[in-house]
Amino acid sequence: MSHAYQIQLDGVNIGTVRLLPIDLSMGVIGGIMNCSLSNPYDFFKHYCRQKQIAVSLDDPEYQAIATQTIPQLAVLNQHNQPIAHLGIYIEGMADEGYQIIILGVDNRVLEHEFHFQAA
Repeated sequence: MSHAYQIQLDGVNIGTVRLLPIDLSMGVIGGIMNCSLSNPYDFFKHYCRQKQIAVSLDDPEYQAIATQTIPQLAVLNQHNQPIAHLGIYIEGMADEGYQIIILGVDNRVLEHEFHFQAA
């Protein structure tokens, strides 16, 4: 079982995630968030509107959302340091959960932190 990594937004813990490889050749990892937020859809929708972050998908009927990169979002490594990346965003819906996607993680970080071997 992989480590549960803390998720922070503006320095505040909002949940955890168990990270899995998505596309290691591109340095992409992610996982379903275990959110401490009562309604992640509403929270991220309003947060993105307030911070003027583009939302690619917004479907209130299914509470589905896909954001663009959220600069203030961070996933902390086992040493409570943000995992270095090129971008990080949220996508998902209420019925299936909300996934955090981390883009552009360096191969050395993938190998050292997660023991993932990039292709």
